[in-house]
Amino acid sequence: MPNHPPTANAGQDTLWSVDKVFVLDATASTDEDGDVLNFQWSFIDVPTASPLTDDDITDADSAIASFLPHHFGEFRLRLTVSDGLVTSTDLLSVSAKENVPPMPDAGADIQAEVGEIVFLSAQASGDPDGDTLDYSWRFLQTPEDSTLTDIDVSGRDSEEAFFVPDATGTYEIELEADDEYFVAQDSILIQVEAEGFGCQIGPVTSPHWFLFVLLFGLLRSRRVLNP
Repeated sequence: MPNHPPTANAGQDTLWSVDKVFVLDATASTDEDGDVLNFQWSFIDVPTASPLTDDDITDADSAIASFLPHHFGEFRLRLTVSDGLVTSTDLLSVSAKENVPPMPDAGADIQAEVGEIVFLSAQASGDPDGDTLDYSWRFLQTPEDSTLTDIDVSGRDSEEAFFVPDATGTYEIELEADDEYFVAQDSILIQVEAEGFGCQIGPVTSPHWFLFVLLFGLLRSRRVLNP
């Protein structure tokens, strides 16, 4: 029965940060015959000012390896996969730059009522390098009686989001900021009381909130007129 060559998979080309360990992952490599695979990582090219050689790749003969880019620029690596009879290769580019993590700011803690729109804003967040940030919001904690999940956070992949609490108690929501090099988190607590308690939502920080507040007022007025 003929032997099929393995398929090497070095992963996706990646943006990275200087002086942050990069993990090389070849576990997506496959072999149609189910043969045990051997792995070898090596550098094809490194930035001119970088002193790295193949000896600087930790566990270079394993599916999971790593190296530490000491200088900004492009590091190009070759993954060689062997099934004992034939080999295949795949290439990977790691572009490193001097970078620091973003600084997410989920805002001040909030008090609200059940059924009241709670607005979330990441406007105070920033990035020291001026990188564009991608945001996501998710629940870290909800009250025992709440049925809310992350999909109930409207605009959860945006700078501004909101949700409507369905139970009294403490909600904790995490804001994650991603600058393509680092991911950082901040969280906010929302203490929710029964409807009519009279709590105030946190400070309005965006003109967009005016539209939400107006809509919410109209809905509450309709509820009063049509009990």
